[in-house]
Amino acid sequence: MALTRIFGIAALAGLAALSATAPVRAETDDAGAASGATSRRASFTLVMENDKLNGTDEWYTSGVKLIFSKPAPAPAFVFAPLVAANSWIFGQAGRSRWELALGQNIYEPADESLNPPDPKDRPYAGWLYLSALAVSENRYAQNTLEVQAGVVGPSALGEQIQDITHNLIGSNKSQGWDEQLSDEPGLLIGLSRRWRTPPLELTRSIGIDLVPHVNAAIGNVQTYAGAGALLRLGNKLDADFGLPRVRPAGSAPVPVIRRGAGWYVFTGFEGWASARDVFLDGNTFEDSPNVDKKTLVGEFNVGFVVYAIGMRFNATYVKRSEEFEAQPHAFEYGSAALTFNF
Repeated sequence: MALTRIFGIAALAGLAALSATAPVRAETDDAGAASGATSRRASFTLVMENDKLNGTDEWYTSGVKLIFSKPAPAPAFVFAPLVAANSWIFGQAGRSRWELALGQNIYEPADESLNPPDPKDRPYAGWLYLSALAVSENRYAQNTLEVQAGVVGPSALGEQIQDITHNLIGSNKSQGWDEQLSDEPGLLIGLSRRWRTPPLELTRSIGIDLVPHVNAAIGNVQTYAGAGALLRLGNKLDADFGLPRVRPAGSAPVPVIRRGAGWYVFTGFEGWASARDVFLDGNTFEDSPNVDKKTLVGEFNVGFVVYAIGMRFNATYVKRSEEFEAQPHAFEYGSAALTFNF
């Protein structure tokens, strides 16, 4: 599709547009918000997920997301209606923020040397998208509403980006990209709700809390519903509701960065029931490579978060259960995110 290929190239070009966005001061936060100039600034976040971080190269092999986040008020186009819809759905007063993101996911089978690929293995696929997200939160609860629009297939530039990456790190070229999913426009809407328990103080500066969540997404790319929780130990527990990730509706939004340093460690679990996954089920409107997906999938994670003045970094080890019937074992990947105010 010429139009979707044009969209793919234009979306990558959006990186430059995001980088050129100028900071604008925000409205005053509510009583549950942090004080200080850093909590009222815009921020950039880079999220990277890759199986190479755990020494593998199979299935979900790469996810990258660049996020621009800013407190309300939101721009009139797209974001203001999204913020209003988020407030209407959840009916919760509190601080509001919005996010604009550009992301790309890459999927491939376990054996990259086969051409044609193993028909029983996950097909090659790329997903390039733009995302708009509205956040509403108070001290102990957070709601998000997200819309993602993009393209699956050759126009997502998965083959080209993977070839560049493999050349840089000295890996062999994947041979089966000619059999990837065909071009298909993608649209999905995601909702999430998170709660944060009051921390249990272990010492004067260290506490422990629990952040349970529920989420759901609907669209031709992915449709699922899930739930999970994070158990956290540290001294910066009121700074966020969890981790920015690449998955729609499974990710906490970019946190507000407050003054001072801090840290916490965490472990968590999430499970979801999948009704639709284009990367496993294949193209929606035409025949394509596909596998028999599993309806129920689970994911375990463990990691740490560090806050410094105007910056936040988190690193996560993730182990996900089998996603399709012929998948021989669970797989692992690493996730890292860096946020900075400006």
